[in-house]
Amino acid sequence: MSGQLPVSGQVPVLITRPLRKGQELAALLQSEGVTSLVAPAFEIRLMEGDYLLEHKVQLLRAGTRLIFPSVNAVAGFFQGLENASLQLPVEAECIAVGPATAQALQNNGVEQLSCSTGTNSEALLELPGLQAASAPVANIFIISAPGGRSLIEETLRHRGYSVHSIHVYQRHALALPAKTAEHIRRQAAVNSVFTSAMALDVVFSEWPDFVAEKISKGQAVVISERLKRRAIACGIQSVRVSTATDNRAICNQLVQQTDASEA
Repeated sequence: MSGQLPVSGQVPVLITRPLRKGQELAALLQSEGVTSLVAPAFEIRLMEGDYLLEHKVQLLRAGTRLIFPSVNAVAGFFQGLENASLQLPVEAECIAVGPATAQALQNNGVEQLSCSTGTNSEALLELPGLQAASAPVANIFIISAPGGRSLIEETLRHRGYSVHSIHVYQRHALALPAKTAEHIRRQAAVNSVFTSAMALDVVFSEWPDFVAEKISKGQAVVISERLKRRAIACGIQSVRVSTATDNRAICNQLVQQTDASEA
């Protein structure tokens, strides 16, 4: 467990983001006087071995487009290229979800690049270049983890694209540390942050039942309307959507909610 311990009279915020981003958010909240508990619901692990070799022919084909939803996808893909002694063709078109992913691609030497301003799947799907497919249809590869970004794949298929997924990293569910569980048990309610569907699934399916009960009595912040609907379906009654997916925006939303609840 990391982050501030809850002080008397204040509802703590349970942060389920992966550890690094979770700790960053906890530090921001601490500077605003909001207590938090950092308990990642899962961790990111890059694939091992020559996992890109089976896609070698398609990746090197002219007209191939690659969608990178996250910085983790960029890291896993370029590690895979190195493992398989492959190079990305200069003419390959890379499409990034959000500026941070675009910067990661540029750091790896990618020049032909387009980027959504928003950092969720919906923002990517609004890009002009990803509307109705025109003939001949080029391959589109979504670089992701198993179970990730299904909205992108389903929507692009519906628009007429030939879509394939390449998994370059995995999300591994984590158990709730005993000390964190004990702190949660002592609370009447717990506020929470969820930035992925997997985090919701892990917390509500694999963590102790009393954790879901405490979270359901508190307020949650999520990063999309889609996650809001899922959180409500899990039983959380008060759910707000952050204006953006970065930690500063999430922190601001949590501070607003904390101020409003204490007023």
